[in-house]
Amino acid sequence: MNRKVKIGSMLYINRQDSPDMIREWVQMMADAKLKLLRLFVGWDLVEPRKSEWSWELFDAAFDEAQIQQMDVVPTLHHESPPGWMKVTKNAQDRFDLENEEYVEAAYIYVTQVVQRYRNHPALDSWIAWNEACLHVPYVESIVPAFQEYAQEYYGDIKAFNKVHYPQFDFFEDIELRHLTSVQGGPVPSLIEKIDWQRFCVHYLMKKLGSVIEVIRQADPDHPVHVNPHLLGQCMFPIGQSIWKESRITDFAGFSAHPVWHSTRYGEDDIEESISLFSALARSASCDPTRKFWASELQGGPAVFSGVRRGCPSPDEIDAWLSTIVNEGGNGIIFWCFNNRNGGIEAGEWALMNQSNQPSSRLRQVTDFINDLELSEEGEMNPKVEPEVAILYSEDNLILHYVSGSGSDEKSNPRNKESGADAICGAYRLFYNLGISADFVDEIKLTDSDFMKRYRLLVIPGNTVFSRMTAQAVEVFVKNGATVIADGMLGWKDANGQVIRESSEVERIFGARLNDIIPFAGRDSLYLQNGISIKTIDAWFVQVLLDISHSNTKIEGRWENGACGLTQLEHPSGGKAIWIGTSFFQSVFAFGVDKGVENWFAKWLLRESIQTEYH
Repeated sequence: MNRKVKIGSMLYINRQDSPDMIREWVQMMADAKLKLLRLFVGWDLVEPRKSEWSWELFDAAFDEAQIQQMDVVPTLHHESPPGWMKVTKNAQDRFDLENEEYVEAAYIYVTQVVQRYRNHPALDSWIAWNEACLHVPYVESIVPAFQEYAQEYYGDIKAFNKVHYPQFDFFEDIELRHLTSVQGGPVPSLIEKIDWQRFCVHYLMKKLGSVIEVIRQADPDHPVHVNPHLLGQCMFPIGQSIWKESRITDFAGFSAHPVWHSTRYGEDDIEESISLFSALARSASCDPTRKFWASELQGGPAVFSGVRRGCPSPDEIDAWLSTIVNEGGNGIIFWCFNNRNGGIEAGEWALMNQSNQPSSRLRQVTDFINDLELSEEGEMNPKVEPEVAILYSEDNLILHYVSGSGSDEKSNPRNKESGADAICGAYRLFYNLGISADFVDEIKLTDSDFMKRYRLLVIPGNTVFSRMTAQAVEVFVKNGATVIADGMLGWKDANGQVIRESSEVERIFGARLNDIIPFAGRDSLYLQNGISIKTIDAWFVQVLLDISHSNTKIEGRWENGACGLTQLEHPSGGKAIWIGTSFFQSVFAFGVDKGVENWFAKWLLRESIQTEYH
């Protein structure tokens, strides 16, 4: 099935703008060949005074978009109160979503906007909450929500008590003082830190799900999506989960601002980061066609308002667009078309220049769109379906995040993003080899579709390896597929407790974890089957493996002769390979030379997949 790719931009409506100015902006967007028009329908702009509704600015945008044959994508902001409430400092500040009076007013705003435009011919879809995230506060009003989370997650108070130090008779006995030790203490409680991360996601999903339901009640006909950000990092401290968000929306989206979201990548690796973001959104999308959008893509200079400074060149704009399209993207929306007048982003991020004229960046976007139109009138043939999947374990990411210590630099193996770094390293290997890869979370891993779609699964840095996940992987390998894991596989469970026995891991890999020896610097793992190289770099830990199956082959040893790399070939032809060091995290931290890439491709991949690599 062919797909139509739409490219557009955010049009930022400033308080000082007039309907005539907005119509002129939309006309300029149409002149640049843009087809998607995203809008922030700010609460303060449509309800400037309590119960006084004003629509003329957005009516102008919608009506002119219809004339110009553009599709409008409104973004709602129920979480950010209008100025007349006098409870926040700017139009994007969050407010207390436990305040029932506020939430009632917020849902009235959402309903008013959706009812106003649900029948407009230019309406494409809704974004329910821009970069939906929350720093959940430690306040009394949040305790009932935590109690609800604990009951849903653990099911029984005995299960909760089994892993927590304070003991309770009922979930309702949990108080605020039982949550605050997550902030410090001589020996902070690991399980409280883990539970708080899981709760942040639970809480945001409840709030996001509620506003999506309000939208769908008012407009059941148009799709709803959201645009999570920080996709290459642990997203849970601010409640984000692209997998859970995708399951309550109609298709997946994401934000991709290199100066914000690609800062763990070198400046020469931005395309790789955008490829990863795209692959993650494509993999998580619950749309039957795997539809996804880059809902925000940096369009102009970030002088003061990014983690690092930067402005995309026309060549970079072209490369980013090509990357998203090649990964299967259906829509791309730049942030922004015009300049904001105020705030930290004033004068930054725009495709237009400081004279409000088309920049070289915008002209490159138009050239790209023209090239798309010449390619089967904008219809792109689907890319080759990946045969490779990388496990994206949320439980593992949380454990690494809360266990992390020291610098956040990639070169610190214990940094809090180490779980995400391992995932990014696995993706980097395939990206460098020209092999397309998908991601899969623990839930999708159990789908029958997963077994049919993929021939190779990579499990990068998974200290956490649940019984449910292991059982799914075992079926996968017994169906003749290949799995490659590294590091301290299956050492702990999702609550951070050591797993004393892991029969599933032993059945899959024919080996078990004997000991873990952390070390500083780099070491060497000596290969038995090196092809063109004899060693690969080891980093952070030597994982000593014991062979537990007669057919398991030792493929690599440490200098002292201890086993450090194994392979078990199952009767079905499926293979299970365990690399006894932080291999994938090391690839992201330091890169990998061509010799190791070739070893990975020629020996580890071998006959696992049909896709050719280069």
